[in-house]
Amino acid sequence: MAAQLLCVLSLCALSLGALGCVQPMAAPPVATPRPSATPQADLLNLSAEAPSRPGRMRGDPYWMHAKDSHLALAALAEREGASGLLEGVRLGGGVAIVALAALPLVPDAETGLGPLCDLLPRTEGESRTRLLTSLVALAEAVASDRERVAMEEISVCRTRLERLAGDRSQPASQRDLAAAGRVELDRLR
Repeated sequence: MAAQLLCVLSLCALSLGALGCVQPMAAPPVATPRPSATPQADLLNLSAEAPSRPGRMRGDPYWMHAKDSHLALAALAEREGASGLLEGVRLGGGVAIVALAALPLVPDAETGLGPLCDLLPRTEGESRTRLLTSLVALAEAVASDRERVAMEEISVCRTRLERLAGDRSQPASQRDLAAAGRVELDRLR
């Protein structure tokens, strides 16, 4: 009796499937890497080995010497300010490495937080780790006892870092750096 009932149920299931009432079981989804929301050409490569995009900094002796001397790095930070160094970061490669190292030394550090944070979506992997490390150092360099001139940018950056810190699809080291940056930005409120 049980065998007949099983046979009838199987035939019903097959006929319902043929009518389109029952969907056949699909193969389990295969985990694929999440594609970057940023086209590959727009990604910033912040490694020393990567070529920098063309720009005024590539042949500038100040920039070339700054990678070898902390004093030259401080002089470059004073000369360029946050906006000039951010221009260097956008070029990628070795120029960006020098710019990221000099950013915490600029007198107008606060004005660099928002634009640096805006570059996060254009990075991934080791480049994002470098950018986050520089962002934390830059936030630490901003004096907390001054009136804020870039509060809106700081607030937007804080929200972006909070989202990144909670994104389980990102590496733990990047989530930790994002959380540290958010803490530093909270100190500036």
